[in-house]
Amino acid sequence: MPENRDAYINSLTGNLFARKMEQEQKRKLEKEKNKLEEQAMTQHYIGVKIVEAFPQEKDGKPGYGVKYPDGYLSWSPKDVFESAYFPMGATNNNKVTPEMVNDFFPEIEASQLDEKTVLVKGKMLTGFTQYETGACVDPANFDMSTGSKVATKRIEDVIWKCLGFVVQWGRFGLTGNLK
Repeated sequence: MPENRDAYINSLTGNLFARKMEQEQKRKLEKEKNKLEEQAMTQHYIGVKIVEAFPQEKDGKPGYGVKYPDGYLSWSPKDVFESAYFPMGATNNNKVTPEMVNDFFPEIEASQLDEKTVLVKGKMLTGFTQYETGACVDPANFDMSTGSKVATKRIEDVIWKCLGFVVQWGRFGLTGNLK
């Protein structure tokens, strides 16, 4: 009888162990399934908001108090805020200004491509680089300054258009509230 008893106990323990392993395997599979579903629903987003902000320290760290259009108040560290928001001015929240355009591409380089063409490179605050040219018909009329001004004006026109797009998005969101 003791042998049967031991065999019976071993079979019970083996069954319990097998069930426990089966349950553990089911939990792992369910966890993997949930992780895959979460990854399938996760994506990156881009958003544009016009906010009011003011310098404000928090726990001795420099930053900004931020007021959102719905009145929600928050705080952001200085470096995080300044890498995400572009200043529009104290009273302006609905238009692009010449100062905004000039401030948006602080780096300009001009070089002569050939006897009648200037290439201007404007590096934006976003890291994007815009190239434009200015040229004349007759090399005898070439003037580096005039060609640079023409090409720089073309870059400014691109920035006006792009900043206008961003201000529109920031004011009205993606719903297109065109009142």
